[in-house]
Amino acid sequence: SAGARGPSAAARTGADAPAPPSASAGPAPSGNPADPRTPEDLLLAARSGYSSALEKAGLRLSADGKGFVRVADGKPASAEDLERLRAAVVAMPAAIARRPDFHQKVPPEHFAALQSGYRREDRSPSVYKDVGATEKQRDFIHTRSCEKVSGDCNENTTRAFYKKGEHVSPEDLERMFQALSEELAAAEAEAEPDGAAPGRGESRPPLQAEEAAEVAASVSATRTVTLAEDEAAAFAAAPALLPTTLRRAWAKAVVAVSPSAAKTPAGRGALLAGLLAFAAAVALPFLRRRG
Repeated sequence: SAGARGPSAAARTGADAPAPPSASAGPAPSGNPADPRTPEDLLLAARSGYSSALEKAGLRLSADGKGFVRVADGKPASAEDLERLRAAVVAMPAAIARRPDFHQKVPPEHFAALQSGYRREDRSPSVYKDVGATEKQRDFIHTRSCEKVSGDCNENTTRAFYKKGEHVSPEDLERMFQALSEELAAAEAEAEPDGAAPGRGESRPPLQAEEAAEVAASVSATRTVTLAEDEAAAFAAAPALLPTTLRRAWAKAVVAVSPSAAKTPAGRGALLAGLLAFAAAVALPFLRRRG
């Protein structure tokens, strides 16, 4: 009988009873490093283009690579630490999940300057043409489709066409930043003594001092860092036999003569070879005379 067979499944309790669904079990993994919901998602993010979020959260991967520990004391990350890491990830562009090299093409400070410029009510109609922000202003997307043959696309795009709703490529974002920098520089040059910026033609509203300073400071700092990095690279590539003073002079000359060559080892090598060949050509007649 049913009684002989024991209690029904509904009445069973203990280890052999199936566990009922629980709302407290936590969210399921998203599998998306841009939208981490679980520790597994955070590990995925930390091993992808979002690795810089670790430093912001004061964490690093554990020795076995299966968890996180605090940089300060080496203790396992707490729930609060993981939430801080998650917040650092979601503050970065979601496009990084598709393009891990995103910030290699458009540095974080350039992207932040574009975000600041976009928030202005009188944002540049040319720089931000066909460009809008996602709901949380985490990313930039195209607001309409366009083909270059139409002649009416955003002039900063490097592609033949773009589609409505797709992310603006990091390469195009960098070009947008450069265009924005040029507009700011032109506005500063046209500014009146009292600091007002009348603009061009029908004139745009003047830049607010704090907003202009924010973007201009970003541009200036970036140029200074880039120049220093290029000069350091050129110094390292200079012949080690030269005195330090001459190596520094050489590095400055490389950056001044050809900034693009200073950025790559091949470019520095080619420039060095060219200068040495030139020096040899100039010195050879004198050496022959002395001989």
